Amino acid sequence: MFSLLPRAEHRMCARHVYANLRKQWSGVCFREVFWKIAKSTNEVHFKKHMKEMQDLDAKAWEFLEKKDPKYFCRLYFSTHGKCDSVNNNMAEIFNGSIVEARYLPIVFMLREIFKTVMKRVA
Repeated sequence: MFSLLPRAEHRMCARHVYANLRKQWSGVCFREVFWKIAKSTNEVHFKKHMKEMQDLDAKAWEFLEKKDPKYFCRLYFSTHGKCDSVNNNMAEIFNGSIVEARYLPIVFMLREIFKTVMKRVA
């Protein structure tokens, strides 16, 4: 895979990582600290929030360490991708915007998707 697309960046959806975390460690505190970790943009904040998680529950902290934050934390995302989204909501938003076009014949569907994308870009 990496030989085909050597510059492709692998990321995990933070929302899904949190959903797995929440199965064992639920509560507002865990949710808030997790999202602080995922949205951290510098090393100082990241370490501070990871320490908060460790203070809440060492096992929850270990869970995140095993997931490797470089795949779901904004701090570690490269800048060549031009996207700092930590979840896959962008794909869901796109899919939601083309619901009506899906039922059209292929040429008309592609034309509607093209118009939707061009409006978004403009």
